[in-house]
Amino acid sequence: MNFPRFLSARWLILPVLLLAFYLRLRTLAAAPLWFDEAMEFWVATAALADLPAAVREALQDPPLYTVLLHFWMGLGRDEFTLRLLSTCASLLALPAAAALGREVYSRPAGLIAAFFLALLPPDIRFAQEVGQYALLSLTLSANLLLLALARRTDRRRHWTGWAVTAAAAAFNYYGSLLIILPAAGALALERLVLRRWGSLFRLGTAALGFALLAGPLLAGWLPDQLFRGPTSGAFAVSFGSPGQEWALFLDRTRYLLSYQLTGFIADPTPHTALILAGWGLLLAALLAGAAGLVLERRPLYFLGWLLAGWAVYYLAGRVDAYPYGMTRHALILTPLLITVAGIGAAALGRRWRPAGCLLIAAFVAIVLAAPGEGPEDLRTVTDGFLDSHRPDTPVYVYYGAAPGFRYQLLLRGQDEGRYPATWYRDCWGGSPAAYCAPHPYYYGAWIRGLPPGAKREAIAAAVDPEAAAFWVIFSHTGEEEQAALLAALDEAYRREASIEAEGAGAYLWRTR
Repeated sequence: MNFPRFLSARWLILPVLLLAFYLRLRTLAAAPLWFDEAMEFWVATAALADLPAAVREALQDPPLYTVLLHFWMGLGRDEFTLRLLSTCASLLALPAAAALGREVYSRPAGLIAAFFLALLPPDIRFAQEVGQYALLSLTLSANLLLLALARRTDRRRHWTGWAVTAAAAAFNYYGSLLIILPAAGALALERLVLRRWGSLFRLGTAALGFALLAGPLLAGWLPDQLFRGPTSGAFAVSFGSPGQEWALFLDRTRYLLSYQLTGFIADPTPHTALILAGWGLLLAALLAGAAGLVLERRPLYFLGWLLAGWAVYYLAGRVDAYPYGMTRHALILTPLLITVAGIGAAALGRRWRPAGCLLIAAFVAIVLAAPGEGPEDLRTVTDGFLDSHRPDTPVYVYYGAAPGFRYQLLLRGQDEGRYPATWYRDCWGGSPAAYCAPHPYYYGAWIRGLPPGAKREAIAAAVDPEAAAFWVIFSHTGEEEQAALLAALDEAYRREASIEAEGAGAYLWRTR
């Protein structure tokens, strides 16, 4: 018994697109820009000639998305308009996912994969964020589709399309290379074993074109940006016994699989059952997809691409060259995983329709049960602060609140915006520039490593030692770090007002 024949209809991608459009657009501007989004915004405000240098200095990413955002901001700088660029990229990724599943297995498999992608909490989240992850989904899905088409047709336009989309993906997000290169390498090995010399030559030519397009970026940017942020300790690792390494792989991988279906979970303890269900269901779908391809004697090249990319990804994570596990970085594996999961549902439906329907229903149930990640609500905090603030009272903006708080002031016409695009990095470095302390605001230096008491003294010295009262603005700060600093301030000052929202706060202290 098979799935209903109408699942092979071309037009069914339209309701999937409409569903995805609704899920992404209905809450597009519900939350204010958070830390990462605000940094992306400020970097994109640089003049076009200064944009590459600004990206290289302030972000651990290549420049494509920021360049697109720079031009997109001509439509508006409000949260809805800024995020709409990601929404458009996310929607365009769905037809690419559907076409990839159809090329690898069948039209129903592609449709199911696109349906899965439309519902995925991480995909919805990053379709509603100012950032490169929605464009990552689009460029990777398109690249894998073109590689599959080139494998089958061996046509020049498909090889050229592969090279161009590979370069676009690399210029958007370095992690894309951990999927693009292993997949192409696996195809090259297949061509070599089968002695398809003409096809191997065309693949090599396309790879040369990709190298010419992306080479300057990888040679000139990647080395400087690799040893920063979460990969600052890259390659300085040691390995344990085989048993320890296997246990580590299983532990990190179960969170990676769960992340695909549930999204970010800050504290997994209350959601243990959901995590178990998430990675268990996706693993079952992947096994069903592999079994379907084997039992139906289909070409197994796509499984080879998945395994090759997964292995390289894990190795990069193991040496701390790229984060592996329950983070947004795992989205590089999504196009491969969701395609095979779609094949799994379609393969089950071919043999016994209730099994395929049950897998799809379980998928829907898990993604609907997944908890959302709370915002850093500087919008509410800023509104409350502006209602309570007196112009002569100094304001200290602590660390992670700086980009988002200043963006909220800009939206309300409270900030002139005459400073470099990477102003916040200057202020974190302790720059005496006027834009770091435009009265009454003080965008503070990076003092996170100091003890709470030393932080209190640094804040008091920055705003004005003689001030009778001052505000401190918080956001993107760990709960323990913020609580310790609040306690230190309470020891020396009287807390007079508090404006708190999820992930953010504003506090007024007065001398005793």
